[in-house]
Amino acid sequence: SRTSPRTRLFSFDEMKSRPLFVLVSFIITAVTSYNPRDYLWPLPQQVICDQTVLFSIEEANFQFKGNGPGGELRTLTLAFERYRKILFPPLLKAKVANDGSRLGASELTVLEVTVTSADESLQLETDESYRLDTSRYSAQLTAATVYGALRGIETFSQLAHQDDTGAYYVASCIISDKPRFHHRSILVDTSRHFVPINVLHQHLDTMAYNKFNVFHWHIVDQPAFPYQSYTFPDLSGKGAYDRVDVYSQSDVAALIEYARNRGIRVVPEFDTPGHTAEAWIGVPNLVTPCYKPNTTELSGKYGPINPILESTYTFLESFYKELSQVFPDQYIHLGGDEVSFDCWLVDMCVLSVQYNMYGRNFGVKIFVVFLICGVTAQYNNCIC
Repeated sequence: SRTSPRTRLFSFDEMKSRPLFVLVSFIITAVTSYNPRDYLWPLPQQVICDQTVLFSIEEANFQFKGNGPGGELRTLTLAFERYRKILFPPLLKAKVANDGSRLGASELTVLEVTVTSADESLQLETDESYRLDTSRYSAQLTAATVYGALRGIETFSQLAHQDDTGAYYVASCIISDKPRFHHRSILVDTSRHFVPINVLHQHLDTMAYNKFNVFHWHIVDQPAFPYQSYTFPDLSGKGAYDRVDVYSQSDVAALIEYARNRGIRVVPEFDTPGHTAEAWIGVPNLVTPCYKPNTTELSGKYGPINPILESTYTFLESFYKELSQVFPDQYIHLGGDEVSFDCWLVDMCVLSVQYNMYGRNFGVKIFVVFLICGVTAQYNNCIC
Protein backbone atom coordinates (compact mmCIF):
# COMPACT_ATOMS: atom_id res chain seq x y z
CA SER A 1 0.00 0.00 0.00
CA ARG A 2 0.98 3.62 -0.44
CA THR A 3 1.99 5.86 2.44
CA SER A 4 -1.00 7.82 3.73
CA PRO A 5 -0.54 11.47 4.70
CA ARG A 6 -2.99 10.81 7.51
CA THR A 7 -4.31 13.80 9.40
CA ARG A 8 -2.93 13.96 12.94
CA LEU A 9 -5.45 13.92 15.77
CA PHE A 10 -5.41 16.92 18.10
CA SER A 11 -6.78 17.28 21.58
CA PHE A 12 -9.64 19.71 22.13
CA ASP A 13 -7.32 22.18 23.87
CA GLU A 14 -4.93 22.07 20.92
CA MET A 15 -7.70 22.58 18.40
CA LYS A 16 -8.96 25.70 20.13
CA SER A 17 -5.76 27.43 19.06
CA ARG A 18 -5.87 26.19 15.46
CA PRO A 19 -7.84 28.31 12.95
CA LEU A 20 -8.35 25.26 10.72
CA PHE A 21 -10.85 23.86 13.19
CA VAL A 22 -12.00 26.93 15.12
CA LEU A 23 -12.73 29.97 13.01
CA VAL A 24 -14.03 32.08 15.85
CA SER A 25 -13.43 31.39 19.54
CA PHE A 26 -13.79 33.71 22.46
CA ILE A 27 -14.66 33.95 26.16
CA ILE A 28 -15.93 37.22 27.60
CA THR A 29 -14.70 37.80 31.11
CA ALA A 30 -15.78 41.36 31.87
CA VAL A 31 -19.44 42.33 31.90
CA THR A 32 -18.66 46.02 32.04
CA SER A 33 -17.09 46.07 28.54
CA TYR A 34 -19.59 43.72 26.94
CA ASN A 35 -21.24 44.80 23.69
CA PRO A 36 -23.29 41.86 22.38
CA ARG A 37 -23.03 42.95 18.74
CA ASP A 38 -19.27 42.44 18.90
CA TYR A 39 -19.70 38.72 19.57
CA LEU A 40 -22.36 37.74 17.06
CA TRP A 41 -20.90 35.81 14.15
CA PRO A 42 -21.85 36.10 11.40
CA LEU A 43 -23.56 39.38 12.25
CA PRO A 44 -27.35 38.91 11.92
CA GLN A 45 -29.37 41.03 9.51
CA GLN A 46 -31.09 43.08 12.23
CA VAL A 47 -29.85 43.43 15.81
CA ILE A 48 -31.32 45.68 18.50
CA CYS A 49 -29.73 45.30 21.94
CA ASP A 50 -30.12 47.12 25.24
CA GLN A 51 -26.64 47.11 26.79
CA THR A 52 -28.06 48.29 30.12
CA VAL A 53 -30.09 45.09 30.60
CA LEU A 54 -28.71 41.63 31.31
CA PHE A 55 -30.48 38.46 32.42
CA SER A 56 -28.77 35.94 34.64
CA ILE A 57 -29.05 32.25 33.80
CA GLU A 58 -28.41 29.28 36.06
CA GLU A 59 -27.69 25.79 34.79
CA ALA A 60 -30.01 24.23 37.37
CA ASN A 61 -32.96 26.44 36.41
CA PHE A 62 -32.55 27.05 32.70
CA GLN A 63 -34.34 24.93 30.11
CA PHE A 64 -35.02 24.77 26.38
CA LYS A 65 -38.63 24.21 25.37
CA GLY A 66 -39.83 23.18 21.90
CA ASN A 67 -43.20 24.38 20.60
CA GLY A 68 -45.18 24.13 17.38
CA PRO A 69 -45.37 21.34 14.76
CA GLY A 70 -41.58 20.99 14.75
CA GLY A 71 -41.09 21.48 18.47
CA GLU A 72 -40.56 17.80 19.23
CA LEU A 73 -38.31 16.88 16.30
CA ARG A 74 -35.30 14.82 17.32
CA THR A 75 -33.04 17.26 15.45
CA LEU A 76 -34.21 19.99 17.82
CA THR A 77 -33.97 17.80 20.93
CA LEU A 78 -30.38 16.90 20.08
CA ALA A 79 -29.57 20.59 19.57
CA PHE A 80 -30.95 21.37 23.05
CA GLU A 81 -28.59 18.76 24.52
CA ARG A 82 -25.57 20.09 22.63
CA TYR A 83 -26.15 23.72 23.41
CA ARG A 84 -26.75 23.14 27.11
CA LYS A 85 -23.14 21.92 27.25
CA ILE A 86 -22.00 24.94 25.24
CA LEU A 87 -23.88 27.40 27.44
CA PHE A 88 -22.56 25.83 30.64
CA PRO A 89 -19.10 24.40 29.88
CA PRO A 90 -17.93 21.97 32.58
CA LEU A 91 -14.53 23.62 32.98
CA LEU A 92 -15.95 27.05 33.83
CA LYS A 93 -18.10 26.48 36.89
CA ALA A 94 -19.24 29.57 38.74
CA LYS A 95 -16.98 30.72 41.57
CA VAL A 96 -19.92 32.27 43.42
CA ALA A 97 -23.62 31.63 43.56
CA ASN A 98 -25.29 33.13 40.51
CA ASP A 99 -28.28 34.92 42.01
CA GLY A 100 -28.08 37.91 39.66
CA SER A 101 -27.29 40.25 42.55
CA ARG A 102 -24.04 41.46 41.01
CA LEU A 103 -25.89 43.54 38.44
CA GLY A 104 -29.38 43.35 39.83
CA ALA A 105 -30.29 41.12 36.88
CA SER A 106 -33.50 39.15 36.60
CA GLU A 107 -33.16 35.48 35.87
CA LEU A 108 -33.91 34.05 32.41
CA THR A 109 -35.20 30.53 32.90
CA VAL A 110 -36.31 29.32 29.47
CA LEU A 111 -35.72 29.66 25.75
CA GLU A 112 -38.98 28.75 24.03
CA VAL A 113 -38.29 27.56 20.49
CA THR A 114 -41.29 27.54 18.15
CA VAL A 115 -40.83 25.71 14.85
CA THR A 116 -43.81 26.19 12.55
CA SER A 117 -43.08 23.23 10.25
CA ALA A 118 -42.21 19.60 10.94
CA ASP A 119 -40.55 19.24 7.52
CA GLU A 120 -36.93 18.14 8.02
CA SER A 121 -35.91 18.10 4.35
CA LEU A 122 -32.65 19.97 3.84
CA GLN A 123 -32.07 21.49 0.42
CA LEU A 124 -30.51 24.51 -1.27
CA GLU A 125 -33.63 26.64 -0.76
CA THR A 126 -34.40 25.55 2.82
CA ASP A 127 -35.61 28.46 4.96
CA GLU A 128 -33.03 29.21 7.68
CA SER A 129 -34.56 32.45 8.92
CA TYR A 130 -35.41 33.04 12.57
CA ARG A 131 -36.44 35.69 15.07
CA LEU A 132 -34.90 35.75 18.57
CA ASP A 133 -36.17 37.87 21.47
CA THR A 134 -34.18 37.81 24.73
CA SER A 135 -35.67 41.02 26.13
CA ARG A 136 -37.70 39.19 28.82
CA TYR A 137 -37.15 36.45 31.33
CA SER A 138 -38.79 33.94 28.95
CA ALA A 139 -36.75 34.20 25.73
CA GLN A 140 -38.56 33.47 22.47
CA LEU A 141 -37.16 31.96 19.26
CA THR A 142 -39.39 31.48 16.21
CA ALA A 143 -38.38 29.78 12.96
CA ALA A 144 -40.13 28.30 9.94
CA THR A 145 -37.93 25.19 9.96
CA VAL A 146 -35.83 23.32 12.47
CA TYR A 147 -32.74 24.50 10.59
CA GLY A 148 -33.68 28.12 11.14
CA ALA A 149 -34.11 27.21 14.80
CA LEU A 150 -30.57 25.77 14.86
CA ARG A 151 -29.18 29.08 13.58
CA GLY A 152 -31.18 30.96 16.21
CA ILE A 153 -29.99 28.72 19.04
CA GLU A 154 -26.41 29.31 17.93
CA THR A 155 -27.04 33.07 18.07
CA PHE A 156 -28.54 32.68 21.54
CA SER A 157 -25.40 30.86 22.69
CA GLN A 158 -23.30 33.76 21.39
CA LEU A 159 -25.35 36.23 23.45
CA ALA A 160 -24.57 34.25 26.61
CA HIS A 161 -21.34 34.86 28.49
CA GLN A 162 -19.65 34.29 31.82
CA ASP A 163 -18.33 37.16 33.92
CA ASP A 164 -15.16 37.22 36.01
CA THR A 165 -16.98 35.68 39.00
CA GLY A 166 -18.11 32.66 37.00
CA ALA A 167 -21.75 33.80 36.78
CA TYR A 168 -23.65 33.45 33.48
CA TYR A 169 -25.59 36.23 31.76
CA VAL A 170 -27.55 36.73 28.54
CA ALA A 171 -27.84 40.08 26.77
CA SER A 172 -31.23 41.65 26.09
CA CYS A 173 -31.67 41.72 22.31
CA ILE A 174 -34.24 41.41 19.54
CA ILE A 175 -32.72 39.78 16.46
CA SER A 176 -34.17 39.01 13.03
CA ASP A 177 -31.92 37.06 10.73
CA LYS A 178 -31.70 35.06 7.55
CA PRO A 179 -28.67 34.03 5.48
CA ARG A 180 -27.52 36.28 2.68
CA PHE A 181 -26.39 33.24 0.69
CA HIS A 182 -28.19 29.90 0.42
CA HIS A 183 -24.90 28.08 -0.24
CA ARG A 184 -22.23 28.62 2.44
CA SER A 185 -19.64 25.93 1.99
CA ILE A 186 -16.28 24.64 3.15
CA LEU A 187 -14.40 22.05 1.08
CA VAL A 188 -12.38 19.25 2.67
CA ASP A 189 -10.13 17.03 0.54
CA THR A 190 -9.85 13.54 2.03
CA SER A 191 -7.95 12.01 -0.88
CA ARG A 192 -4.64 13.83 -0.62
CA HIS A 193 -4.80 13.62 3.19
CA PHE A 194 -7.02 11.03 4.80
CA VAL A 195 -9.09 12.62 7.58
CA PRO A 196 -10.61 10.29 10.23
CA ILE A 197 -14.37 10.47 10.70
CA ASN A 198 -14.17 11.86 14.25
CA VAL A 199 -12.05 14.76 12.97
CA LEU A 200 -14.59 15.41 10.20
CA HIS A 201 -17.25 15.53 12.93
CA GLN A 202 -15.23 18.20 14.74
CA HIS A 203 -15.00 20.12 11.48
CA LEU A 204 -18.81 19.94 11.09
CA ASP A 205 -19.22 21.26 14.65
CA THR A 206 -17.08 24.26 13.78
CA MET A 207 -19.08 24.84 10.61
CA ALA A 208 -22.28 24.88 12.65
CA TYR A 209 -20.82 27.41 15.10
CA ASN A 210 -20.16 29.69 12.12
CA LYS A 211 -23.46 28.89 10.35
CA PHE A 212 -22.00 27.23 7.27
CA ASN A 213 -24.52 24.90 5.68
CA VAL A 214 -22.72 22.85 2.99
CA PHE A 215 -19.92 20.36 3.55
CA HIS A 216 -18.27 19.98 0.15
CA TRP A 217 -16.67 16.58 0.60
CA HIS A 218 -13.90 16.12 -1.97
CA ILE A 219 -13.88 12.52 -0.93
CA VAL A 220 -11.77 10.97 -3.72
CA ASP A 221 -9.16 12.17 -6.21
CA GLN A 222 -6.12 10.95 -8.10
CA PRO A 223 -3.96 10.27 -4.99
CA ALA A 224 -6.43 7.89 -3.32
CA PHE A 225 -9.95 6.46 -3.42
CA PRO A 226 -11.04 6.10 0.24
CA TYR A 227 -14.81 5.78 -0.47
CA GLN A 228 -15.81 2.14 0.06
CA SER A 229 -18.27 1.38 -2.74
CA TYR A 230 -20.65 -1.53 -2.22
CA THR A 231 -21.09 -1.93 -5.98
CA PHE A 232 -17.39 -1.71 -6.86
CA PRO A 233 -15.43 -2.63 -3.71
CA ASP A 234 -12.13 -2.85 -5.62
CA LEU A 235 -12.16 0.92 -6.09
CA SER A 236 -11.12 1.42 -2.48
CA GLY A 237 -9.56 -2.04 -2.29
CA LYS A 238 -6.95 -1.03 -4.86
CA GLY A 239 -7.20 2.75 -4.74
CA ALA A 240 -7.11 3.62 -1.01
CA TYR A 241 -3.87 4.24 0.84
CA ASP A 242 -4.51 1.08 2.84
CA ARG A 243 -7.37 -0.98 4.26
CA VAL A 244 -7.68 1.28 7.30
CA ASP A 245 -7.89 4.63 5.53
CA VAL A 246 -11.35 4.14 4.03
CA TYR A 247 -14.84 5.46 4.64
CA SER A 248 -17.26 2.57 5.04
CA GLN A 249 -20.94 2.84 4.19
CA SER A 250 -21.75 3.17 7.89
CA ASP A 251 -19.12 5.92 8.25
CA VAL A 252 -20.67 7.89 5.39
CA ALA A 253 -24.24 7.42 6.64
CA ALA A 254 -23.27 8.52 10.16
CA LEU A 255 -21.45 11.60 8.86
CA ILE A 256 -24.41 12.63 6.68
CA GLU A 257 -26.76 12.35 9.66
CA TYR A 258 -24.30 14.14 11.95
CA ALA A 259 -24.16 16.98 9.43
CA ARG A 260 -27.94 17.11 8.92
CA ASN A 261 -28.51 17.42 12.66
CA ARG A 262 -26.43 20.61 12.43
CA GLY A 263 -28.25 21.94 9.36
CA ILE A 264 -25.41 21.02 7.00
CA ARG A 265 -25.83 19.37 3.60
CA VAL A 266 -23.16 16.97 2.38
CA VAL A 267 -22.27 17.46 -1.30
CA PRO A 268 -19.74 14.83 -2.41
CA GLU A 269 -17.24 15.36 -5.21
CA PHE A 270 -16.20 12.48 -7.44
CA ASP A 271 -13.97 14.16 -9.99
CA THR A 272 -14.27 12.99 -13.62
CA PRO A 273 -13.00 12.54 -16.28
CA GLY A 274 -9.65 13.76 -14.93
CA HIS A 275 -8.19 13.40 -11.43
CA THR A 276 -8.67 9.64 -11.70
CA ALA A 277 -5.52 7.80 -12.89
CA GLU A 278 -4.11 5.22 -10.46
CA ALA A 279 -6.78 5.76 -7.79
CA TRP A 280 -9.51 4.37 -10.08
CA ILE A 281 -7.70 1.26 -11.31
CA GLY A 282 -10.05 -0.94 -9.28
CA VAL A 283 -12.38 -1.05 -12.31
CA PRO A 284 -10.76 -2.80 -15.30
CA ASN A 285 -10.25 -0.66 -18.42
CA LEU A 286 -11.82 2.38 -16.80
CA VAL A 287 -8.82 4.71 -16.90
CA THR A 288 -6.76 5.29 -20.03
CA PRO A 289 -3.37 3.54 -20.03
CA CYS A 290 -0.49 5.79 -21.05
CA TYR A 291 1.96 4.88 -23.81
CA LYS A 292 5.50 6.02 -24.23
CA PRO A 293 5.66 8.76 -26.91
CA ASN A 294 5.76 7.48 -30.50
CA THR A 295 5.65 3.82 -29.39
CA THR A 296 3.13 1.11 -28.64
CA GLU A 297 4.85 0.38 -25.33
CA LEU A 298 2.88 1.08 -22.16
CA SER A 299 4.51 3.47 -19.66
CA GLY A 300 2.87 1.94 -16.60
CA LYS A 301 0.97 5.15 -15.82
CA TYR A 302 -2.68 6.04 -16.26
CA GLY A 303 -4.59 9.10 -17.37
CA PRO A 304 -8.26 10.20 -17.37
CA ILE A 305 -11.11 7.74 -17.72
CA ASN A 306 -11.27 6.07 -21.12
CA PRO A 307 -13.83 8.07 -23.14
CA ILE A 308 -14.33 5.67 -26.06
CA LEU A 309 -15.38 2.47 -24.30
CA GLU A 310 -19.06 1.70 -23.75
CA SER A 311 -18.06 -0.05 -20.52
CA THR A 312 -16.97 3.34 -19.11
CA TYR A 313 -20.49 4.71 -19.27
CA THR A 314 -22.03 1.46 -18.06
CA PHE A 315 -19.78 1.74 -15.00
CA LEU A 316 -20.59 5.43 -14.47
CA GLU A 317 -24.33 4.78 -14.62
CA SER A 318 -24.09 2.01 -12.01
CA PHE A 319 -21.70 3.96 -9.82
CA TYR A 320 -23.68 7.19 -9.79
CA LYS A 321 -26.85 5.25 -9.15
CA GLU A 322 -25.18 3.96 -6.00
CA LEU A 323 -24.04 7.47 -5.03
CA SER A 324 -27.59 8.79 -5.45
CA GLN A 325 -28.73 6.19 -2.90
CA VAL A 326 -25.89 6.87 -0.46
CA PHE A 327 -25.85 10.68 -0.60
CA PRO A 328 -29.36 12.13 -0.25
CA ASP A 329 -28.51 15.65 -1.45
CA GLN A 330 -29.91 16.73 -4.80
CA TYR A 331 -26.43 17.71 -6.02
CA ILE A 332 -23.20 15.88 -6.67
CA HIS A 333 -19.99 17.55 -7.83
CA LEU A 334 -18.31 16.00 -10.88
CA GLY A 335 -15.20 18.16 -10.95
CA GLY A 336 -14.46 18.26 -14.66
CA ASP A 337 -11.33 20.36 -14.21
CA GLU A 338 -7.65 19.91 -15.05
CA VAL A 339 -8.04 17.06 -17.50
CA SER A 340 -4.60 16.06 -18.75
CA PHE A 341 -4.61 15.16 -22.46
CA ASP A 342 -1.20 13.48 -22.43
CA CYS A 343 -2.47 9.90 -22.35
CA TRP A 344 -5.31 10.58 -24.75
CA LEU A 345 -2.89 12.17 -27.23
CA VAL A 346 -0.71 9.06 -27.45
CA ASP A 347 -3.61 6.60 -27.62
CA MET A 348 -4.40 6.09 -31.29
CA CYS A 349 -7.94 4.87 -30.61
CA VAL A 350 -8.80 7.96 -28.58
CA LEU A 351 -7.12 10.19 -31.16
CA SER A 352 -9.17 8.66 -33.93
CA VAL A 353 -12.45 9.45 -32.16
CA GLN A 354 -11.10 12.85 -31.18
CA TYR A 355 -10.29 14.12 -34.64
CA ASN A 356 -13.23 12.49 -36.36
CA MET A 357 -15.66 14.23 -34.01
CA TYR A 358 -14.00 17.50 -33.00
CA GLY A 359 -10.56 17.99 -34.51
CA ARG A 360 -9.15 19.52 -31.35
CA ASN A 361 -8.12 18.46 -27.88
CA PHE A 362 -10.89 20.06 -25.89
CA GLY A 363 -13.61 18.29 -27.84
CA VAL A 364 -13.19 14.96 -26.08
CA LYS A 365 -13.34 16.59 -22.65
CA ILE A 366 -16.54 18.46 -23.53
CA PHE A 367 -18.02 15.28 -24.99
CA VAL A 368 -17.15 13.21 -21.92
CA VAL A 369 -18.34 15.80 -19.39
CA PHE A 370 -21.70 16.16 -21.14
CA LEU A 371 -22.10 12.40 -21.35
CA ILE A 372 -21.30 12.04 -17.64
CA CYS A 373 -23.76 14.79 -16.74
CA GLY A 374 -26.34 12.99 -18.85
CA VAL A 375 -25.71 9.77 -16.96
CA THR A 376 -25.89 11.41 -13.51
CA ALA A 377 -28.82 13.74 -14.24
CA GLN A 378 -31.32 10.89 -13.83
CA TYR A 379 -30.11 10.48 -10.23
CA ASN A 380 -28.79 13.91 -9.13
CA ASN A 381 -28.29 17.41 -10.45
CA CYS A 382 -24.61 17.35 -11.39
CA ILE A 383 -22.29 20.28 -10.71
CA CYS A 384 -19.27 20.58 -12.99
